Amino acid sequence: MGVISRISDIVNANVNAVLDRAEDPEKMVRLIIAEMEDTLIEIKSSSAEVVADRVRIERELSHSQRQFEQWNRKAELALSKGHEDLAKEALAQGLSCRERSDALQQRLTELQAIASQYLDDIGRLEDKLRLAQQRQRLMVAKHVSLLNRKKVEERIYKVNTTGALARFERYEGRMDRLHAETEILAQSNQTLDQKFRSLEHEGELQREFEALQEKVAATAKS
Repeated sequence: MGVISRISDIVNANVNAVLDRAEDPEKMVRLIIAEMEDTLIEIKSSSAEVVADRVRIERELSHSQRQFEQWNRKAELALSKGHEDLAKEALAQGLSCRERSDALQQRLTELQAIASQYLDDIGRLEDKLRLAQQRQRLMVAKHVSLLNRKKVEERIYKVNTTGALARFERYEGRMDRLHAETEILAQSNQTLDQKFRSLEHEGELQREFEALQEKVAATAKS
């Protein structure tokens, strides 16, 4: 495939659409970028050759035009001296220079158009390349993010499968039982205190009752 054909295919292609349809977008974008970079090198090389040809043609055209003017002056000089045959020969040489100048001018116009088209193609191709490189950077960033997330998930999975959470749950269960036992003991101690206070109250009540009995008995005797 020629460079011109490849340029046309690349600059007219929808990079995003191609990548969206690809089974392996990352691989595809690498291939697209490599193709663009190779094509860009070729088109710049071809453009440089066209520019070199244009410079050479411009130089030859300038030389041919000077020759044309020189032969015209020689024809005038020969005719002024009465040498008609010599003047005609000079005019013939001048005519040949003019024909060559016309051909060179036509070729120069063609080269200028080709050089202009190359510059336009280079600009469009570089735009496409930047788009593909931007898409590649986004893919790489997404890939790295997914890999990091995968590592985190693997660590979480490893923690789950090693029974760490189960051990935590057992520890929590033990703490809950310890808390319950402490509460039970506290309640038991509270009940025991209440019993002793009740006994003490009963003894005090009995003493008060006996004192009352003695007081009543003394009053009755008097």
